[in-house]
Amino acid sequence: MLVHSRDGSEPVRPAPRKPAICGMFFRAIAAPVLASNQSLPTLRKRAKSKSTTDIVEYKGYRLEIDPVCKGWRASIYSRGATSPLLDSPANLEKSPKEDIIAVAKQIIDARLGVRLL
Repeated sequence: MLVHSRDGSEPVRPAPRKPAICGMFFRAIAAPVLASNQSLPTLRKRAKSKSTTDIVEYKGYRLEIDPVCKGWRASIYSRGATSPLLDSPANLEKSPKEDIIAVAKQIIDARLGVRLL
């Protein structure tokens, strides 16, 4: 597209525009980097602030029991792990805490039973 100059003498071609995706790409890359620059003590303080978490040790696994809605969630961590197992149980309905602990123990027993065979 040609655009006439202000004095009207010659047509001038405008400078090419950068694609908008460059800005989105930069934001997508920069956001996680900026978030990861938080200091570890800050992250640990957030983790310690959960006062309602109960921790149960069972056969080398750590169970973290948290209230969720009206029920409970049991996050199962193997030794030294930072993220819970994907098959960690949760019950959103009103139920006793002992029920979700029993289900989590059954999951651990099933995982250990497979290894022993």
